[in-house]
Amino acid sequence: MKTQLNRKKRKEIKLLVKQGYKHLEAQEFGIAFYYFNRACTVANHQDGQLFADLGYCSQEMGDHTGAVMYFMSALKLIKNRKKHAHIYFKLGISQYELGETVKAVESFEKGLAIEPHHAPAYISLATFHQVLNNVDEMEQAARRAIEINPSIPAAHNCLGSALMIKERFAEAKTCFETASRLDRDEIISFHYFAMACASLEQWGQALNAVTHVLETYPNFIPAHNLRNRLIPMIAQLS
Repeated sequence: MKTQLNRKKRKEIKLLVKQGYKHLEAQEFGIAFYYFNRACTVANHQDGQLFADLGYCSQEMGDHTGAVMYFMSALKLIKNRKKHAHIYFKLGISQYELGETVKAVESFEKGLAIEPHHAPAYISLATFHQVLNNVDEMEQAARRAIEINPSIPAAHNCLGSALMIKERFAEAKTCFETASRLDRDEIISFHYFAMACASLEQWGQALNAVTHVLETYPNFIPAHNLRNRLIPMIAQLS
């Protein structure tokens, strides 16, 4: 049951929270956590937003077990359901980092039920489904992300990856080509494009793409491995 706070305590909480957000903005997560934790104590552990803030800080510091605990407490205390979506997404990320991928999927689905037009959340959901080998669900989530916002390269890469698993290489190639066109600096898109071309035995295109990757990131081992596979194939055509 909530305890009524007097004016002095409310003022103290406000000052502590102000300091917390100041340090949060400066990415000083440990200090921000300290102030939010003090504010939470003064508030008799009845302020859901403070638990959410403690969760954000814990997550940024790599304490995902603590983050899950704080986010769960925030969800219990915050009555405004619209605010739950972002917390569910954050909760899901920590669950995923803890290897609890099924729970992460459940959290993201709950968040998306509240905020169904959040494209980055669908991209994360697609990634979780990939880990669980749920390829159909991965493809569906990626397509939904593209439907909401077709300008995000990662969404096209996710869809392309799902199609690669399904051996639909030509469609996957188109996805990776779109991703690389949307962001020329997103080198992983070019690597995926090279892999799709290699799967289609389009050796020249594959080599051009992987060469571009290595010109930018000369120490990218997967690109070296792919290039080493391509050279003998091209040599046979000579």
